[in-house]
Amino acid sequence: MPPFRFLLSADHTPVAPGTPLWEAPLPTSRGAAGGGAPASEDGAPISCGAYFSALEEALAADDCAVICEAMAGITQPSPGAPRTPKGADRLDRVEIQLLKHGHFYHPARLVVHADGVAHPLALNAALSPDGIAQLPKETAALDALASQAGLDSVPRVLAQGDCISPDGRGWRWFLAPWFEGFHEFHLTRVGDGGQAVVVWNGAADTDPTLLDAAQTDALLEGAARILTTAFNPHTLAHIFPWHHAAGDFVLRLGADGRPRVRLITVRDYQPLLPPAEDNGEEDAFLERLLYALLLLVVQAALRLRVDRLDGVGEVAVHPPRVVAAICRGFRDGITAMCQRWGLPVDLELPVMAYLGTPSLDDLSQLSAAVYGGFALESPERQAFAPYFDAHVKVLHARLQDMG
Repeated sequence: MPPFRFLLSADHTPVAPGTPLWEAPLPTSRGAAGGGAPASEDGAPISCGAYFSALEEALAADDCAVICEAMAGITQPSPGAPRTPKGADRLDRVEIQLLKHGHFYHPARLVVHADGVAHPLALNAALSPDGIAQLPKETAALDALASQAGLDSVPRVLAQGDCISPDGRGWRWFLAPWFEGFHEFHLTRVGDGGQAVVVWNGAADTDPTLLDAAQTDALLEGAARILTTAFNPHTLAHIFPWHHAAGDFVLRLGADGRPRVRLITVRDYQPLLPPAEDNGEEDAFLERLLYALLLLVVQAALRLRVDRLDGVGEVAVHPPRVVAAICRGFRDGITAMCQRWGLPVDLELPVMAYLGTPSLDDLSQLSAAVYGGFALESPERQAFAPYFDAHVKVLHARLQDMG
């Protein structure tokens, strides 16, 4: 049985039984600083040690069977391909590095050292009632996307299971590939009240990495491309919800300075429109597809502009300039979507033409109805309200250009 080692994220601080950190409460929100931990059955906070020990017990069971299965999924990643798990005797050690804490999960970086090579995996643990309820929905969505070809920008589920908390409650977890070198990013304050995207690269001893305007445009273009590529033209299923403030998208800067983008969570994958009666008419199918794609670009164009300062602060909005980049990503995603589903690549032409048909008033009404998918009383909706009219005008102009 390989030894397990436990670490905290920022400075790789070891956490061992009997130390103050082992007994420290596990934070529950991105803004928490050591407090606000989920309560156990007796009302006491759940400790870091309880988190680590419960996961160790689950992952080490049956000679590390789930770890070996996940490792086989990395070395033989083709969907549906047979897996040949590594034996536990080939595992040197296992490290669980607690990264952060969100509404649904307490994610960790699981590093499996096997045959002298370090293999990082993403470990998402659901401890709260909301997280425990969400996890099967997420794994089902990821499995649905994994069954489709040509989509490597979202994770796949390598293994999943349950673990038992110290007070006997059932927690849930799943393993996915780790996107090595990718980091969270957010809008931040710079200079005299200006804004820029900062990359959370974990390097506390270096100056933060700030993106320039061209890199920011490429970042949001990539995010729009992922959302559109993942769209299912037959069921009209789309990835939703997602939020910049939750760190759902991550990036890695290439040697050329251009961001490569990935989406690390898929909370749901459901149709944009309710089911319609299938009368077999091709024109009716195409009309629904075109309208769903219009809804998708309207939703994404607004939502991709919204973040929170440093991920946890007040709502922040990207400048209207980025709408053009989002539309470029959407157009490229249409091409990729058609290739994935074996649809005519020239379907892009009627799609782009259709997107240019709504009048400014029609697009304004549609945008107001969709509003990026934000709830009526949400802080995001309230904060974006002063920018709404100008946003619709810019989006209308860009859609007209593409048509």
